[in-house]
Amino acid sequence: MSSDDERISYLAGDPAGDLDADSRLELDELRALLADEALWAEPAGDLEDRIVAAISAEAGVASTPARPSNNVASLTDARRRRRGVRFGAAVAAVAAAAILVIAVGVTRDSGDAGVQLALQPTQLVPAESRGRIARVRSRSLAGGAAGGQ
Repeated sequence: MSSDDERISYLAGDPAGDLDADSRLELDELRALLADEALWAEPAGDLEDRIVAAISAEAGVASTPARPSNNVASLTDARRRRRGVRFGAAVAAVAAAAILVIAVGVTRDSGDAGVQLALQPTQLVPAESRGRIARVRSRSLAGGAAGGQ
């Protein structure tokens, strides 16, 4: 049996078994706490209202009921909310359209032929390649590949 199982059994009223004295003392305190009736008593239904009223009285503010008796919104409030939702949807649509236009503009191919580079011989490139011109498309540069002529 695990240590937790032994503790549970002891709390349920079974003999201590292999529990040491410190564990039994802690569990006895817990058992006494759990046996207290006040721990299990349900608070009064108006407890929240009494607490709010006491805090409001201490602060010098008139207390307001915690739960309003009438939850019906006026027709004007409903129209105002709908108008706000419509306005928010319109703003979101305009923002989405602006993002789409910017994205298309940034990713659109400008149509230029690319960049011309004159290659000079190095230790890695033989001398016979002198004078060749490499034509590199701008998209190839972004992708890491280059095409030569």
